[in-house]
Amino acid sequence: MALHGVIAALITPYSGYGGIDTDGVGRLVEHAIAGGVQGVLVNSPVGEAPHLSRGERIFVFEAAIEAAAGRVPVYAGTGAVGTEETLALTWDAGKAGVAAAFVATPFYYPLPQAALLDHYRYLARRGRLPLIPVSDPAAIGNALDPATLAVLATIEGIAGVALAAGDPVPLTATLALISDRVPVLAAHDASLLLALTAGATGCVSRLAGLLPGAVVALARAVCEGDTAGAATTWARLRPLVGLLADPATGIAACKAAAIALGLPGGTPRSPLPGATDELREAVASAVATAQVDA
Repeated sequence: MALHGVIAALITPYSGYGGIDTDGVGRLVEHAIAGGVQGVLVNSPVGEAPHLSRGERIFVFEAAIEAAAGRVPVYAGTGAVGTEETLALTWDAGKAGVAAAFVATPFYYPLPQAALLDHYRYLARRGRLPLIPVSDPAAIGNALDPATLAVLATIEGIAGVALAAGDPVPLTATLALISDRVPVLAAHDASLLLALTAGATGCVSRLAGLLPGAVVALARAVCEGDTAGAATTWARLRPLVGLLADPATGIAACKAAAIALGLPGGTPRSPLPGATDELREAVASAVATAQVDA
């Protein structure tokens, strides 16, 4: 498994009755693949994974695998509050044919670095899938320190790491420590250009689930040393990125952007707020800006 390039983090579309729109999952996968991504990720934070039952998570990644039909790897978020629940979700993903599990740090309880290391060691030993630990302190609260990530990079079964840090310091520190051992993926759209320029192997991007071609073009420009082209692409994407990355309304903005693009979406599950008229208008304007010369 080559963990690189642009991985599109997909929203979870809902039907009019609030259930999983499995046909919609397939449409989102097809949209991302048509845009040139190197992989798709389901059941991540932008996919509202904490609000999905275990059965619903299975519906989502089975629908994604069927739609991808082997053209790109399908990854699944399997993180949970407890280690055993995380293990069960990872086993589910492995049985379905998921390529690797993106495992966010456990949430709710503040945990020391030693406990986080034990968590991932256990999962790597028993999870039956390659693991990508995900550090997302803004959303989860338990960040993986660079030194901890350096240890994780030596553990068999750890296929890479994904960092959703808005602060570039942890990313650059981690790249310096482990980029020669395992792939390091940027997982925070607001610092996407900075991360790619700093040498991240690739990215996990909610924007790529909506405008995959634009994110692929950005990554290609960075890879080819086209600084001006990357800056131009980033300038037109930034207004939308800001809306999608907002901690309070980012999921609603993602759903609104999907609908503006003619993609399946639905309303975020309670207690996440839906999009206001003002947010929908802002998203529509940002989508239009992002699509100029796309």
